[in-house]
Formats: sequence, structure tokens, C-alpha cells
Amino acid sequence: GDHAEGAAIFAALRDFLEAAQGGNLARVEEALHTGVPINFERSVHEVYTCHPCGTAIMCAVDHGHDHVVRALLNAGASIESQRYGDYPRLICAAIHGHHSVVRTLLASVNPLSRLDHLLGQADDGGTGYTALQYAAECGHAKALEVLLEFYPDDDYPNIVKTIAWAAIISILKGHADCAAALVSERNCQARRAAVVSHAVRHGLERAMVVLIDRDNPLITASDLD
Repeated sequence: GDHAEGAAIFAALRDFLEAAQGGNLARVEEALHTGVPINFERSVHEVYTCHPCGTAIMCAVDHGHDHVVRALLNAGASIESQRYGDYPRLICAAIHGHHSVVRTLLASVNPLSRLDHLLGQADDGGTGYTALQYAAECGHAKALEVLLEFYPDDDYPNIVKTIAWAAIISILKGHADCAAALVSERNCQARRAAVVSHAVRHGLERAMVVLIDRDNPLITASDLD
């Protein structure tokens, strides 16, 4: 009766999430064809954590299945406010270095709200990092470069601050390729100068040593004029 019907529905929803988590596009599309709600969400606080949690698109993002992410977005999946615990989807993709997923997510959002996603912070009670800063910390240069492509070319203070701190984080973590991308010539002088300003203000001597290294400086005197 009702119990059997409820069990069947639960099994279908679980299979849908497992298919997204496993990157099985055929099973995902089959589930959608049968009418499974695309934005069904399994709470991350449920006891049976051996099963996938969150929504299908959350599962696909976390595991880097860009083809499934694109299919779910095309079918109407929402990412505007979805989070996995304390982390927005874009940040999760950046943490794991899923650069193709990062591009897909950013390309899918309204350009008018894109900056909100780029500057959105983790609500983890700790770092409060943005996606760019997590990519820098984890050394995911490709994901970082994709994120930078979507940053607008202006001196908006929050943009300058975010990029400056990402550069310092990458330097302190020893990710030279990320640091170089963040202070490259394509970034404006104000952003490069802000990197030095933040390092000096917070007494980050090790970062300064790397920034002005005699043999391979990331910052030149002209950046400080």
C-alpha cells in the first residue's frame, strides 16, 4: 500500500542522486524522464550518510561530472542558492579543482549576479574564503585561471581585496603557478600593489620575500608607484 509506494519513491530518488554522483548521464536522464523532481534534496544531516546527500546537481558538482552538471542545468536544475553544508556549489568545485565545472557554473548564472557568486564566501565559521581563495589555497591553477576569466576588469575594492588575499594565500602555500597568475600583467596595477600592501600591513615577511625575489620577482618597482 502506501508504505510500498513510499519505499519505491525513496528508492527512485536515491538512485537519481547516486547516478548524478557517479556521473551516469543515461541513468540521470532516465530518472528525469520518469518525473523525478530535479531539485529534490536529501539533507546532509540525515543519518544514512552512506547515500548521496544534497541535490543531484550538488552530487555532480562535488565529483566533477561536468557533463551531468550541464545536462541538469539544461533540464532546469537550480544553483542560485544551493549549498552543501557551509559551502556554495562554486566553492566546492574550486576546492576540488573541477575547473570545467567552475566554468559551467559561472557561465550558467545571470551575468548581473555573477559577481555575487565570485565574491560569495564559505559560511564555515573559519576562513570565510571565496572560490578564488580556496583554489589558491589548494593549488588548483586551472580552476583559479577560469575564475579569473570571469572577474570584471575594474578596481572595485572587494575584487582587489579578494585577488590580493588569494595571491598571498598561494604564496604562503607554495603554489607558485597560482601566485604568478594572480599577479600577472593581465591584472591591473592596483591589484598587484594591493598584494604588497596586504603583505606589509599584516607582517607577512615570507610573502614579501617571494614577491620581490631578486631572481624571479612577482612584483616590480613600477607596481608600487
